[in-house]
Amino acid sequence: MNEILSQHGIELMLVLILFYFAFKVLVLKDVDAIRPKQWGPIKDEHRDAYCKETGILLILFGICIIFMNVVLHIEPSLGLMFMMLAMVIVFWRFKKIEEKYGNGKNQNP
Repeated sequence: MNEILSQHGIELMLVLILFYFAFKVLVLKDVDAIRPKQWGPIKDEHRDAYCKETGILLILFGICIIFMNVVLHIEPSLGLMFMMLAMVIVFWRFKKIEEKYGNGKNQNP
């Protein structure tokens, strides 16, 4: 157990944090947990769709981290490239979700 935690502790903690926030967003509908206060609240009519899309995105990112951890043992450079690609896709998709459901206050002038 100590060997697993010493080799994969950071990745496991990151996955647990992602799944925790996915639970907060999907089940508890707490979008304020993942959005800065200066962006303002999500409109009530968009809250369910925002929670669903963002929660699924967080779960998929957690799964990507687990997959990346497995691939790192086979081919380290391929695992890192996969993780970088996953991060770019997650950031891009989160930006699209914010543009679709956000209130526009988070846009830079």
